[in-house]
Amino acid sequence: MLKHQERRFNQLAIGREKAEWRKIFKSEWKRLAKHNVSNDLDPDKWICGCLYYLTSHFFICKHLIQQKGEILPKFFDHIKRNNQYPFLENADNRSNSTPNTLLQLVPCIQNECTIHEELTKNDSDAFFDELISIIKAATDLLEEHKLSQNIKWEKV
Repeated sequence: MLKHQERRFNQLAIGREKAEWRKIFKSEWKRLAKHNVSNDLDPDKWICGCLYYLTSHFFICKHLIQQKGEILPKFFDHIKRNNQYPFLENADNRSNSTPNTLLQLVPCIQNECTIHEELTKNDSDAFFDELISIIKAATDLLEEHKLSQNIKWEKV
C-alpha cells in the first residue's frame, strides 16, 4: 500500500494526476453557477457574507461564482487552495494580482528592485512612485490588523 501512495504522491507532485478535491470543486462550481444572485459581496477579496460561503468546504458560493463570470476549463487545473486568505487563487494570475498580505508585499518589493536596477534617471520617478504605493499598501494592511487587534496573522 505504501508504494501505491508514494507513486500517487509523485504523480500529483509532477502534475500527471490531479488531486481528488479538484473534481468535487469543479462540480460544485458548476452547480452554483446556475443560481440567481442578489447579495452583497467583495469579489476582489473573494469574500461573501452569505451562510453558504461560511460553511462551504471550498469558500465559494453562488454569489462569487456568478460575479466571476465565464471561465475557461483550464481554470480548474490552475486553481490553488490556501490555508490563509486568500483561500483560493488562480496560479496563472498570481504574478498579476495585487498583493494583499505583508508576506506577499515583501517579495514584490524585492522583485521590483531587481527588475528596475537598469532603469535610467528618467524612469526613477515612476520607480519610486511604485515603491511608495507598495509601502503604503503594506502600511494600510498593518493599520487594518492593528485596528482589528489581529496579532495572529504575523506568525504565519
